[in-house]
Amino acid sequence: MSDLYIDPKKYTNKTSFPDPKTIKVYDTTLRDGEQTPGVAYSPEQKYEVTKMLSDTGVHIIDIGFPFVAPSERQALQKIIAGKRNGEIRKDLEILVMCRANKNDVDATLKTLEKVGAEPSEITFLTFTSASDLHIKVKLGPTLLKREGETRFIEDVQWYREANCKMMEEICSYIKSHGVKKIELGTEDASRSDISYLKELIDRSVSKGANRYIFPDTTGSLTPESTRYYARELRKAFPKLAMVSHFH
Repeated sequence: MSDLYIDPKKYTNKTSFPDPKTIKVYDTTLRDGEQTPGVAYSPEQKYEVTKMLSDTGVHIIDIGFPFVAPSERQALQKIIAGKRNGEIRKDLEILVMCRANKNDVDATLKTLEKVGAEPSEITFLTFTSASDLHIKVKLGPTLLKREGETRFIEDVQWYREANCKMMEEICSYIKSHGVKKIELGTEDASRSDISYLKELIDRSVSKGANRYIFPDTTGSLTPESTRYYARELRKAFPKLAMVSHFH
């Protein structure tokens, strides 16, 4: 039997793990989970799920996208009220998603204002794309419009620079409204050029981002590539809080 069974420790005997107390659980049930076909939470359901996740000890909850619909804004207001009345843990970090434009940010700020909440009470996740394919093809029309270009540009370096400028501007804008926690998200990071990814993170951090989320949007990572990106990013940003979002 010893020839048929390989002890898993053979593969992990040189692996070191961080102190569990330093690891935080970041739940995206209320946003990513809602992308499941047929799933659509009401504000009341989002509130109940948040209470249950709070009771289990989850540290961070991504509750949704306030700009998208009134129901999303109502859910945010209910959850803030729940923290105040003690039904939801005081130390539970509430996070909302915003695209890299001022309209998304303003919608969230107005939602908070209506219930007398401060921008510093929640975390703003603002996101863009990181791979050349996404930047040029998916995000390209937005970047061209932002820069006043009416023709298609071939050079991917142009899109890279325009993308960095966009994230610098939105991080500065969010910070200027009293937000203390700004998380940077970069779609398709697992297929990005590592040098460009570092530049994008660095320039966003310089304007206020203080946590980074690395998403494997297409589920293309292998253990080897995960190790590569993780080591490169930790070496480049040893003090920056980071989140892993795998598919």
